[in-house]
Amino acid sequence: MAKDIGLTLYPTTPIPDLTGLDDDGIVDAMVEWFYANFEDPAHETPYDGREGGFQYIWGGPYEASDELRDAFDTVPNELIERAIEEVEADGITDWAPSTNRVQPEYEDDDGSEEVEPEPIGDTGPLSPAYVRMQDRLAVIEELLNNLEPPPPGLGHNNPPPEAAYLAITAEERDEILKTVADLKATSVIPPNDEMPKTEANVAKLLKYGKKIAAWIKVHIVDKAGDAIGSSIGITISVGAAATLTGLGNVLLEAAQAGLEWLKWLSTIPF
Repeated sequence: MAKDIGLTLYPTTPIPDLTGLDDDGIVDAMVEWFYANFEDPAHETPYDGREGGFQYIWGGPYEASDELRDAFDTVPNELIERAIEEVEADGITDWAPSTNRVQPEYEDDDGSEEVEPEPIGDTGPLSPAYVRMQDRLAVIEELLNNLEPPPPGLGHNNPPPEAAYLAITAEERDEILKTVADLKATSVIPPNDEMPKTEANVAKLLKYGKKIAAWIKVHIVDKAGDAIGSSIGITISVGAAATLTGLGNVLLEAAQAGLEWLKWLSTIPF
């Protein structure tokens, strides 16, 4: 019987087969490989302004130039340069390992040997990404269900809202909860006619995760050293800021797992 002994950072994924691809296809394959293995540190990496910024607990920061040149050392330099330019188009030059590479590590009960988890399901292995997504969905649901309703308004005579309602509205909270409920009820291999709705639900997780992450960057990360929330005239406790950061992170994690699950589904004949 295997038991979970903690988290570990797994190596980068295998290099894709570039045989038969034209130049554009090779660039796209390199960019896709990079995004599968590295991410913007704002998504998950802890930040401490007093300690110099992002704390790369899983290694880094990594540069696209180094990683792509090392991984694709047989690809012509001009194509690698195109891939680097595309990866850095949003201005991000420091990268953290993708959270998808941070996974549980297993060993036998006697501690003698590390083993992979046993396959799940009656008809073969269950998509690991689907399992991760369902785990994150449960966390999102718990976080949102524990939120108090927002106050009727802001001002000196009204209490400040919970931090989450500064980044999303109450209506958006309800939409996220409905999205979560729909995805939790979706089977690992949904009927073909449910795929458009499933894809839309995964896209919503990504949309709201990015929205919260953007709010955090503007009002928390970029305000390091100031009172949290001072830019909008409200003081947010460190605990509330941490909860909001956790909500944004877990939405992005669920979305990433959902995207991997959808990619896995594309290989399954319906």
